[in-house]
Amino acid sequence: MQKHLRIWIITALLLTSPVIILLPGKSSATTLDFEGLTTAMAYVGVPQGYGGFNWNNAWLVHKDAYPNSYYSNAVVSGNYAVYNSTGFYMPGGTLFTFNSLYITGRTEGQQITIKGYDSLYGNLLYSDTVTLSTAGPVFYEPDWTGVNYINYGGQPTIDDMTFNETPVVPEPISSTLFIIGGAALGLRRFRKNIKSS
Repeated sequence: MQKHLRIWIITALLLTSPVIILLPGKSSATTLDFEGLTTAMAYVGVPQGYGGFNWNNAWLVHKDAYPNSYYSNAVVSGNYAVYNSTGFYMPGGTLFTFNSLYITGRTEGQQITIKGYDSLYGNLLYSDTVTLSTAGPVFYEPDWTGVNYINYGGQPTIDDMTFNETPVVPEPISSTLFIIGGAALGLRRFRKNIKSS
C-alpha cells in the first residue's frame, strides 16, 4: 500500500507542474470622440494636439447643425463628428497603432483609400479602399501598427477613432491549485478506500 501511495503522490506532483492557460487580451486604448472641444454647431477646427495628433483640414460639426444629413448620420457617440478631414499624424515622428474609426461618406457608395505611412510624407506601409454610406458610419478596423501618418481623400466624416490598442502578452493563470485540490480529494478518497479494506 505504501508503494501505491508513493506512485499516486509522484503522479499527482507531475500533474501539478505548472500548467498555463493563456488568455489573450488587449491593452487599454484611447478613443477620440471629439466631444468637449467646442459648443459651436460647426466650422470649428479640431485643435492641433488633440489626442496627441496634428489634424489636416479637420472641422467639428454638431449632429444638429445639418439634420438628416450625412453629417448628423456620422455621429456615433455624443454630439460631434469631424468632417472634411484628409488625415492626421503624430508630431515628432511618434509611431502609433491605428486601430479603428467610424467613417461616413459624402455620397452613397463613395470609395476612399486610407493610407498609413511611417512618417509625414514617408514610406507607405498600408493601404485600404473602403466603401462608405451616407446613411450611417462604417466601422473600419485596420489595426495598423508602427504608423505615424494616416491619410485619406474624399473628405469623409469620422467619429470615435481608436488608437494604441495593442495585443497584450497573455498572462498565465496557473491551474496548479486546481490540480492540487483534485489531487487532495483523490488522496482523501484513496486513504478512505485503504481504511475500508
